[in-house]
Amino acid sequence: MFREITVSKQATQGPKRRWYQSEYFDLFIFYFRHSERADVKADREFVGMQLCYDIRRKQRTLEWKKEGGFSHHRVVKGNDTMDDHGASASLLQQGGEFDANSVIDRFMRESTTLPPIVRTFVLQKLSEYAQASTAPGLDFTPEKAAGSS
Repeated sequence: MFREITVSKQATQGPKRRWYQSEYFDLFIFYFRHSERADVKADREFVGMQLCYDIRRKQRTLEWKKEGGFSHHRVVKGNDTMDDHGASASLLQQGGEFDANSVIDRFMRESTTLPPIVRTFVLQKLSEYAQASTAPGLDFTPEKAAGSS
């Protein structure tokens, strides 16, 4: 299940961000807020998301930006050595297999604790990417997600 990681500092300009985490996922949501009222959720304009998955083993990341579309990467971790004091850099390599059914199924199971507006947005983007990348055997529609809340 996801829990929100409180981000104490937000950028003064540009989109706001929210960070959610589970044992399998890291989710970053980027949005603009067009109202100062805290109770108005429909005023959010989502401009990006980054879903990192299988974060403990073979991490991959699916990113969507309003201005740039989708990208999918595998994360190649650097080697921790005494020389770099454990501060190894991770590299993103374009591509890597996207198992749409597996990622979407697991996300649907683990995302019930997310705010509904965020869950719906991410499921919509996962579906769009899966369809655009012609994932074989995909059995997902946004209507299924709405019915499984």
